[in-house]
Amino acid sequence: MKKIFILLVVLIGISQALMAQGDKSQKVWNEDFKSVNDTAYVKSIAENGDATMLLEIDMPASKLYRYCREWFATKYTSYKESVQLEDNDNGKLIINCKYPVYFKGQYKNDPITMDGVETFKLTCDFKDGRFRIKATEYLVQYKVYFDKFPRDMQMSNSPLTNNYFQAKDASGKPELYELDYRSVLSGMIASMKKYITAADKDDDF
Repeated sequence: MKKIFILLVVLIGISQALMAQGDKSQKVWNEDFKSVNDTAYVKSIAENGDATMLLEIDMPASKLYRYCREWFATKYTSYKESVQLEDNDNGKLIINCKYPVYFKGQYKNDPITMDGVETFKLTCDFKDGRFRIKATEYLVQYKVYFDKFPRDMQMSNSPLTNNYFQAKDASGKPELYELDYRSVLSGMIASMKKYITAADKDDDF
């Protein structure tokens, strides 16, 4: 009986550890980058979700690369698992990113909530005095909840996986959905700029 109890305790511990690991992978960002008032860095977004951002800072490419890599490692809890390429010699970083998505919209005139995770790839290219970030391969996985029913009464179905255009259409408010995504990307760049400036001052001692 004692052995069975110990085995159960071990199994419960393993289960909780796996659940915690899963939760950690979902809670990727340590801060919320969304800021509706800060979308200046994103000039346009293609129908598939591709976007390009450019940031000019008077620093050598090697410094910009190092500080941006530090920013990802600081803000992104799963950086080691998510980095696809680190090329200091050629000034290139490629990171597979996740961000929680929570959006209120409509489905057939009924109020709904879309709740899930959006993923996209960020490719960062560095040159002296500036760097460019491209967001590509946008996908979102989410569940739709009807707001007029409590969540515990709703059917538990598999999450929907859509590209950017489909997710916008499903939200019922494509303009607001695009603004939401634009705010995430632009907020990330603003956060990078703030970190780079502070890190460079901190290095000057």
